[in-house]
Amino acid sequence: MTKNDLFSFFKTDRAILILSIGIAFFFWMLVKMSHQYRTIQTIPIQYNIPLGKSFLVTPPQQINVTFYGKGWDLLANFFYTSKNFLLINLSESPEQNISRGELKDKIKRLTPSLQVEDLDQNGLAVVLEDLTLKKVPVVLHHQLAFEVPFQLKDSLLIQPDSVLIEGPSSLIDSVYEWHTVVLAKNDIKANFRAAVALIPSSNPQLKLEAKAIFVDAVVEQFTKKSIFLPVQVKNAPDSLKRIYPEKVKLSCVVGLSRYQDLSSEDFELSVDLSNVAPNTGNNTAAISVTKQPAYVQGINFSPKSVVFYFGETE
Repeated sequence: MTKNDLFSFFKTDRAILILSIGIAFFFWMLVKMSHQYRTIQTIPIQYNIPLGKSFLVTPPQQINVTFYGKGWDLLANFFYTSKNFLLINLSESPEQNISRGELKDKIKRLTPSLQVEDLDQNGLAVVLEDLTLKKVPVVLHHQLAFEVPFQLKDSLLIQPDSVLIEGPSSLIDSVYEWHTVVLAKNDIKANFRAAVALIPSSNPQLKLEAKAIFVDAVVEQFTKKSIFLPVQVKNAPDSLKRIYPEKVKLSCVVGLSRYQDLSSEDFELSVDLSNVAPNTGNNTAAISVTKQPAYVQGINFSPKSVVFYFGETE
């Protein structure tokens, strides 16, 4: 658009109307903004806590203030306080109270052109405690489902297996462990590493050193193995002649890496006759597994009991 076009436009009725509306709006704003108004604004609160101290209970983080003043001052205050905050310096004292009057004075210094009419807080009560550290073990929760015939070769490795927590001593004293969210995996057939989040603290005064741990799993193929084992008799009376059967077939599930190493020496099956009288009418006793390797699963054996004979064998 050329200068001639602009001059021509400003000579039109439309341009004169727009200019008139603009001037009228300007003077209307001058009049309206010169009036007194009330408004409520939210001011953030920041606390200057002494080193080595912590809140027992989190105090209010903001305060709603009713201001009264000219429109221009309220508008300026709105933009100013949006970038400002109320700073409260705390002492070493365990219990401190900031009165309503003190709060008004502090806010007044932030907004000298306005009248502070009301607050939504009657005052602030602050309780401080010594800040302490404590290391507690991590409790892993998991739901793992493996593809047949795969299983864990060893226990899950958790890194780190403990976590450092920080907070008021009275809160930390009752914390003895920290739990994870549930690690859920399906159709597992290979080694894996997973990051597992720690459950966030429900109390903002308790802070965790870490937000997650790592879990490493070694997975291998498992297979079934059967072994014949002698049944050991414990606390047998002198009159015991024999038991039947003397050997029992035991089966279990074992990883391929330990299949060849697994032998009858790794197990023990036994019956305890300490409470059995020689003239008892019931001459059977249950078999118990009294020794087994930690790395086997699904132990089963048959029969589950033996028959014992006292005196002369029939």
